[in-house]
Amino acid sequence: MSVIKLLNNCCLNEILANNGRRQGQVLMNWSQLRYRRSVAFREYRQPHFKQKLLLSICEPVFARQTQLPTSEKCGNLREKPLVVDHPYDQLLAADMSEELKQSKLVCLFHQNQMTRPDKRLLSNEFEHEGMFLRYYNRDIARICLQNTPYQPLLHFAIGYPFTILFAPNLEKIDQIFKIIRKYPQVILLGSLVEHRRLITNNQLKELAQLGNNLDQQRSILSNTLMLGQQQFISTLTHHSSQLKQLLNSHHQQLQENHDNNNNKSTEKQNDSS
Repeated sequence: MSVIKLLNNCCLNEILANNGRRQGQVLMNWSQLRYRRSVAFREYRQPHFKQKLLLSICEPVFARQTQLPTSEKCGNLREKPLVVDHPYDQLLAADMSEELKQSKLVCLFHQNQMTRPDKRLLSNEFEHEGMFLRYYNRDIARICLQNTPYQPLLHFAIGYPFTILFAPNLEKIDQIFKIIRKYPQVILLGSLVEHRRLITNNQLKELAQLGNNLDQQRSILSNTLMLGQQQFISTLTHHSSQLKQLLNSHHQQLQENHDNNNNKSTEKQNDSS
């Protein structure tokens, strides 16, 4: 071992003397390799059956609650006082319900942070087109929409304010999209058309492409449905109507034969007399 140490010391001294390196800058004859394989984690080993039995026996067993519930057992509970809605909120909810009844198109928006002047400009642009933009809170929306056919609209009244647009007709859908392009703070979520159907933005764009042809398309659809109904009724009543015609013709023939026989009998009686 002493010989090996002497050789190592000699090699180090020669390296330092030849390269002129200082102490602490010795080059070693090895390099570190990175572990490139992925780490293999051990999977959970299921316990033996007997061990499972022991574990199941050691689990705590809680008795079922067959006693009275806490609401009846505790004597310190107090009923929450009924919160009366603010009268001004009730007035705004009444106005909202009236506008819902009078509007054929109701657009629902999500509003991000927006300055008051921008809100005023946006409302003015819609008012110039004959539409009304309103900002309500959740309490007003709850008073107006709860226990009504419009109750699903409460899912949109999450944030504050609840931004809603009332349009009296379906003629200015293109103007709505044109205005909201100028204000990225408001995002159109969906629309309620004619008090009965909630549609997406793509469906609203398709409705805008129809324009004034909507009534014409409805009349064509109703005529098509009526035509199919009439054909179905005629197919069902074809055999019965044909049978009715045959019976009527047969009855007429019998009636004519009976009349002819009566005439002949009267003529014979007259001749004999």
